[in-house]
Amino acid sequence: MNTREAIAARILQLCREHGITPNRLSNIPAVSQATIKSILNGESQNPGTVTIKNSAMALK
Repeated sequence: MNTREAIAARILQLCREHGITPNRLSNIPAVSQATIKSILNGESQNPGTVTIKNSAMALK
């Protein structure tokens, strides 16, 4: 598993643990739905640290 796949898997895992959808996650931090979708679908090969930080903070 590469870094991008690990990030996507962790985002999905945290969403399940918190009972939210990836779409809902995109409404919490300052991260667009398109950005979350591109990370989860493998379109974004290098998600930025700010994106990851904002998503992680939203999921505490």
